[in-house]
Amino acid sequence: MAEGVSAKDEITPNECQALRFLSEDGWTYDELALAFGRSSDSLGDHINRDCKHDELGEPLLPIIPSGEWIRERRNAAGLNQSELAVEVGVTTTTISHWETGRTSPNVPRARRLREELGGDVYE
Repeated sequence: MAEGVSAKDEITPNECQALRFLSEDGWTYDELALAFGRSSDSLGDHINRDCKHDELGEPLLPIIPSGEWIRERRNAAGLNQSELAVEVGVTTTTISHWETGRTSPNVPRARRLREELGGDVYE
């Protein structure tokens, strides 16, 4: 257990698996956080700490890009919000909400963002 973290704060392996299946089914981090009784930021921290990698070192859950990452990569690609929205298959308002952190993309949209914008979400 991580130092300073209580057992009730950790996400169990079964919860990690449930999070993975639900995220692959299109649940957003906001929806997952609500279902698991945590804030979106807290859930992300727990996933990064408790559900990081499987036995082969592969991420158990896709990393959802931050709003800052989306905005920076979109600008670097020379796209405006409308152009990115068309490429990803969402509205301009949705792109705006992602970039400001008002909402988060679901896993399929996050994958599409990474395909379209390239780069590493850890940058």
